[in-house]
Amino acid sequence: MDGLKIGTLICCFISLVLLVIALATPNWVEAADYAGLWRGCNYTVCYSFGMQVASYVHATRALLIIGLIFGIVSFIDLCASFCHTYFGSSTWTKVTSKASFFAGLAVLAAMGAFTGGYFVSSILVATQLGWSYGLGWAPGLLFLVIDGLIRRIHTRHTRQPV
Repeated sequence: MDGLKIGTLICCFISLVLLVIALATPNWVEAADYAGLWRGCNYTVCYSFGMQVASYVHATRALLIIGLIFGIVSFIDLCASFCHTYFGSSTWTKVTSKASFFAGLAVLAAMGAFTGGYFVSSILVATQLGWSYGLGWAPGLLFLVIDGLIRRIHTRHTRQPV
């Protein structure tokens, strides 16, 4: 087994877990109460936002879900690569690499949209960004690293001996 391939698969799995945690937790914005992308909590009572949120939250939700879908495609392709003895198949490699790249791009765009929207809309509100927000940046960067690792694996496996 190739250690770099296993490391890439583990990195992809960690990225997906972090992305799901960031999407699901309500700690994006914190003050006396706290709120996430889908719900907010006030001490002991939590409530769902539904569709009654600002447009930047809708954009963040959509882009994170798109990033999650691309990340799942990348993970499935990486798992499938273990079934093949030759990873250098350019079709599988291109799909996996592009899926990881677009997952990273979508997640980073989502985080940028949330950051811009938050700072524009909360000029007079005393809130701060929570740990879920910080956690949301990690999968975007990890997916871009995964793209680089997949490209490295591909070039290593496609070199012809002299």
